[in-house]
This record gives sequence, C-alpha cells and structure tokens, in this order.
Amino acid sequence: MRSGRKTAIGTSCPNVLKEAMAVGVPVVTTRLEGIEELVTHEETGLLTNSGDIQGLAKSLQRLLTDPELRRRLADQARQLIEKRFKPAGEFRQAQTASWRND
Repeated sequence: MRSGRKTAIGTSCPNVLKEAMAVGVPVVTTRLEGIEELVTHEETGLLTNSGDIQGLAKSLQRLLTDPELRRRLADQARQLIEKRFKPAGEFRQAQTASWRND
C-alpha cells in the first residue's frame, strides 16, 4: 500500500468493480489506493496508471481482441469475489436470474 495505511477493501474500492467482478465482467482500472488490494494486474483484471490514456486504450484493446484473456480475468476475478465476499455468489445468482427473466 502506497500510503502505509491499512484500508478495508469494502470502504476503499468502488462497488462497481466488485459488482462487475462478481458477475464475471473483466475489468480495466487505474492503480489507486484500495483498487490494487482487489485487482491484481494480469490475474483478476488489468491495471493502468492514472492519466495514462495510451495504457488504458492498450488494455481495452487487449480485452477486445483476446477472448482467452477476457475469460481468464473474468473467471479469476469472480472466484476472488466469491471467496472474499460471501454474498457475492448470491448476488451473481440473483443478477443471472434477473437477466434471464428480461
């Protein structure tokens, strides 16, 4: 952690990242405090430096053109969320059920 402070993932990481990861959506995000505690580059998502537009574009292009990378990142991220946040599995099941009913 950059600041030397301990932070709780639940309070320092945007919910949208946790929600995307819980339902199997691969994520691209910036290296900010709290996010790196949840997203590990090349394992559970892709990280770019804040303000690095070229790096962001490159990461998005990789996801668009590499289906295996998308699957691997999404699967590993979903597993991480289910392991760390017990209700995530229930959230994913509820989301899947609601999508099927649309």
